[in-house]
Amino acid sequence: MNLTDIFKSQNNHIQILLILSITIGLIYCLFFPSGKIDGDEFEYNIIAKNLAEHNAFSMAEYPPFDPTNKREPLYPFFLSLIYRVFRGSFFAVMIAQAFIFSLTVIFIYSFISKIADNKSAFYSSIFVTVCPPLANYTSYILSEALFIFLLVVFVYISTMMRAHQTNKLFVASGVMLGLLTLCKAHMLYFFPFLILCIIISKWGKNIILPILLVTVAFLITLAPWLGRNYYLFNTWKITSQRAGMTLNVRAMKASYNGNDYKNAAIYYFSEELGKIIYPDAIIKSEAFMSQFNVVVEGREDEKYWRDYIKEKNFTLREGAIIDLKTQKFTRDGLSEVEIDKILTTEALQKIKAHPFKYLLQTPFELIKMTTFTYLPLLNEEYVSSRINAANKSLVFLIRSIIRLIAYPILALAIYGIYRYRDRWREFLPILFIIIFFNLFYGLTFGYAPYALPLMPFYIMFATMGWFKLRERKNIISVQQNL
Repeated sequence: MNLTDIFKSQNNHIQILLILSITIGLIYCLFFPSGKIDGDEFEYNIIAKNLAEHNAFSMAEYPPFDPTNKREPLYPFFLSLIYRVFRGSFFAVMIAQAFIFSLTVIFIYSFISKIADNKSAFYSSIFVTVCPPLANYTSYILSEALFIFLLVVFVYISTMMRAHQTNKLFVASGVMLGLLTLCKAHMLYFFPFLILCIIISKWGKNIILPILLVTVAFLITLAPWLGRNYYLFNTWKITSQRAGMTLNVRAMKASYNGNDYKNAAIYYFSEELGKIIYPDAIIKSEAFMSQFNVVVEGREDEKYWRDYIKEKNFTLREGAIIDLKTQKFTRDGLSEVEIDKILTTEALQKIKAHPFKYLLQTPFELIKMTTFTYLPLLNEEYVSSRINAANKSLVFLIRSIIRLIAYPILALAIYGIYRYRDRWREFLPILFIIIFFNLFYGLTFGYAPYALPLMPFYIMFATMGWFKLRERKNIISVQQNL
């Protein structure tokens, strides 16, 4: 069997993808582990440890392990299962996530081969496998690897649902969307998009039963967690604080002026470029500093926070104000649910006062949604210090190249969507996912990791667009030679 025959074989495609994806995932786990467990990683880890050791969904480090609903439950429960079996081993989590990454690649291949062709499926899957950001997240205690796997499976099932329209697939779509919501709460708002997909797919036919099946399956999947939150916290929300925090961060920007927007355009495109062109943009922003001063003045650790904000990532600067507000509310004895209500109310008041300026921020948030080629390992001190030791400009150069890769991918993806526009119904679940993510985060708070789950679908359309472009060039070349 020659090389061409090997690459034409679907079974060999899967074998190649399995070996390559597992190998790359393990390389990141072995050589680029998370340097420090803090932030989101710390919260996921402490909840999972409490689940494994004390059967408590709690963020407390000491007894009595009071319950929390600050985080969605699915990923902490996933971690806790691994911790129970492997005695709290981070490395076991990374290995498990490397295999999940490999399964994600296989589902991507299977999915694309059904709606396009084996060639597009194979090359798309290869690009997804070697694309650094996707594989890099296997080495972090973060929910991205699990969420992207579930999202790909959901899109696969939803596409099959649209094509075959069986009751089992309608139920499976509802269950998968429920699991996604329990992993990332914002997926709750995708439910209307899924219903719309069913309505379009079954236009003119009986749509009541499919909608009922999806709705019931979705609600049953969420019911245990929602019931637990209502019983413990008297709220039907998936999580507390996070929705209010996100909305509050976005609402702060309603008071920004022209200089703030100018700085944001550069910093949101590239943090490193922003530091070069507009250094000290944070402390020079009157609109931001006026809000920061309100919450920091008079604190015992005021100097610490003023020094901290000077080094803060521009994209996340509003998070410092949220942290300070949350700390104060917590010291005042307010619960997570009460804090969420205050932050949400405050945000809505600001939005109501400046609705146009709130919407004006959307294009800037969408700039951040093009940063899906973000590479976490470059933020690790042990990695960046070694690279800087060779050349101080090398980290900036690598980040810039990786950042710019996003634009050819997006351009080819748009071209691929255009060339397959006559088959839009077949791609409806994927198109809805792309629209939803950009719409949701464009209207709230865009951030590089939030755009990462779209990368497999961008790559899929980009690969299909590339082959269509080559096909078109070949046709033109033949015509010119005639």
